[in-house]
Amino acid sequence: MPFYQTEVMHNGPIFALSDIHGDIHSFIVSLRDCAKVIKKANEIELNPDIIDLDIKRNLNINISDGNDNYDSLLGYEWSGGNSYVVICGDIIDPYRPQKTTCSKHPRPSNGMPCNCIYYPQLEIKLLLFITPFSLKNGTKLNF
Repeated sequence: MPFYQTEVMHNGPIFALSDIHGDIHSFIVSLRDCAKVIKKANEIELNPDIIDLDIKRNLNINISDGNDNYDSLLGYEWSGGNSYVVICGDIIDPYRPQKTTCSKHPRPSNGMPCNCIYYPQLEIKLLLFITPFSLKNGTKLNF
């Protein structure tokens, strides 16, 4: 089998994650607290002890009717300088309400469905959240 040399043409940090599966809360924690590439737009320093109380209200907004109150960046801004974030597979495809179980919360013995959080239009909201950060510095997105 041939060996191929990998050459990285970037002089900054590169962070990689995978299998988001629509879990926007864990995704934000990964970007904000682990990679430290996003921060709340109105905060100078990251504070992992502060829970973002506004995000749930924002994610529950129905965007199918053109609601102008929805903030696709969820109040965050890029703070990673020239860092790259590589997302490997399974960005969307979260828990669906018709399911009775999901991988994070297996169906308990009492027969009740799992309690995964589901927001309306979550998959498009997750893509809307990622896109502006992907386009920083004029980078063109290719799908």
